[in-house]
Amino acid sequence: MTTRTGPIRRSRLATKRTALILIMALAAGGALYRTIAPFLREPGAKASQPEAQEPPQRGPYPIELLKVVDGDTLKVRRAGVQEYVRLLRTNTPEKGEPGYREATQTLEELIRERPLRLEPETGSDLERDRYGRLLAYVFAGDRNLSLAMVESGWTRFYTRFGKGKYAAQLEAAQAAAKEKGLGLWAKGFARPGDKRPR
Repeated sequence: MTTRTGPIRRSRLATKRTALILIMALAAGGALYRTIAPFLREPGAKASQPEAQEPPQRGPYPIELLKVVDGDTLKVRRAGVQEYVRLLRTNTPEKGEPGYREATQTLEELIRERPLRLEPETGSDLERDRYGRLLAYVFAGDRNLSLAMVESGWTRFYTRFGKGKYAAQLEAAQAAAKEKGLGLWAKGFARPGDKRPR
């Protein structure tokens, strides 16, 4: 018994040859189009550019105030996300301690619906503390709230984790508040713990 394989083999070879010719023609056509495409545009038309990707956000960071938690912490919305922010170089009384209400009210008055923004200590990336709070200098308009709180006397210049880039201004503000007896520096003002100015 014999089988007729000759015509089938020739048919397959012809199919492969046709497919190869078609691929080569398409490749040549693509190369030709790329060559002549610039001449096919209307006069004055610009070549299409790939869509630009939005660069990652860098400081300063605008924020929306949600709540003044106390004299050194804010609840805010940044880029659609709720965050807690700790004002760098400050350490005001906690809830239940003498001075808590006054420090919190002072910070509220300093903000007074002014536009807020965050400024990192260094570079352009914000850092966080062990509680997950953002650590930053907060500006209300052009006013540095850390500096303003030290000026008010309701926080000392808090240097446990370093003095930072505004050290000279903060040291001068603390000296002035102490000399005037403002806030926590008032004579006879009682403060528990190690936050009491010395």
